[in-house]
Amino acid sequence: MLRAGFALVIALSLVAAVEVLQTQRDLSTQAAEICRRHIQQDDILFRLRRTLWLGAIAGRDFLLDPHPERKATLGAQLASLESDGAKLLDALTLTGAPARSIQELRSRVKEFWEGIEPIPLVAQRLKPGEEYDFVQRDLVPRRNSVSDALWDFTRDSQRALEDEEQQFARARQSADRRIFFTLGVSLILGVVVAGFSLRRSGTLEEQAARQYEEVSAAKGDLRRLSARLIEIQEQERTRLSRDLHDRVGQALATLRLELARVESIPGRRLPEMRQRLGEARALAEDVIGTVRNIALLLRPALLDDLGLQPALQWLTEDFRRRTGIACELVEQGAAGALPDAVRTCVYRVVQEALHNCEKHSAAQWVRVSIVQAPETLLATIEDNGGGFDLKSASVTPHAGLGILGMRERAAALGGRLDIQSAPGQGSRLTLHLPLAATQPARAAAAAEANV
Repeated sequence: MLRAGFALVIALSLVAAVEVLQTQRDLSTQAAEICRRHIQQDDILFRLRRTLWLGAIAGRDFLLDPHPERKATLGAQLASLESDGAKLLDALTLTGAPARSIQELRSRVKEFWEGIEPIPLVAQRLKPGEEYDFVQRDLVPRRNSVSDALWDFTRDSQRALEDEEQQFARARQSADRRIFFTLGVSLILGVVVAGFSLRRSGTLEEQAARQYEEVSAAKGDLRRLSARLIEIQEQERTRLSRDLHDRVGQALATLRLELARVESIPGRRLPEMRQRLGEARALAEDVIGTVRNIALLLRPALLDDLGLQPALQWLTEDFRRRTGIACELVEQGAAGALPDAVRTCVYRVVQEALHNCEKHSAAQWVRVSIVQAPETLLATIEDNGGGFDLKSASVTPHAGLGILGMRERAAALGGRLDIQSAPGQGSRLTLHLPLAATQPARAAAAAEANV
């Protein structure tokens, strides 16, 4: 509906614009034609008056000096002027002048030339002193008659001009009404479309605002859920680690002691039993080592018993022992107890970073740096490996769970994880954690757990 409304408004605007241009062109053409025609009529009338005036002057001059040798010259001059007058009358007819006025003017002009042409013959019969009387009696009335006809024609032309001006004004008023109607319809339709658009836009804006609030609320719920899941995961790992250490580990240790006692029994008839018991002890020791490693990977007891620094020290040494890659732990200001959430986040981020370094970087050295300030803890893991492209799909939040998990752990505590890397230039991961925000986060997580 919006498209159709706007299209109709644009179409009406274009129609109005075309109508305005066409009307302006037609009116301009009509006005120019009227002006041209009347200017042409005035020019023809001026030339016709001049022709008649010259004819009257030529006849008067001949009467003043009726020399026989000038008779032929006068005849040729009058014939030329009469021919010019006939052409001017024909041209005046083409201008669209009233036919009645043209016919009357032709008749009067013909009578004028009929009175001028016999002057050479009349001059021979006139006595001296009668020329003036002849002019007043014969030529002056004819000249006045032609002048009256020209004046009547001019008056008729003026009335015709006034009629054409009135027609022009009526045509302009009609065009103005059409233009105003088109513009009015366009304006009304534009107001309707604008009102509908504003109403629809307001509705869409309200829907977008509600959806944004819903998405924000859902994002907050997901973030709290993610934090809660991470906390539950850590609790499960802690419980599993303790179970392995306290139950399975102690049972295997007891088994080892019992096997050692059986093995220490003297007797020459039990060599085979001692051999099997030795193998069983070795197996028990291997199982104990495996259980201990699993417990350390799930939740190192050092992290809960001694704190973050011993746990990271053991993690880096274990990494160096397993991979052969030089790994260094640097601490600055790491004094004082940290909240459990902060210790767990830093430990898991460093653990995941070392795992990625072992699996993908092909580095020769790795440095883990922990810098603790009164309100901020900064953990940096950098290596000189092959690096990676930050714009590639492998590091987007939807690509791998490792980086995503690290980001979620940092975000759950109000921190952030920055990654700097380029192909062939190593990698640098920096974890920023605000220590002042950890206590509210823990309180919120505890409240959700209670709910």
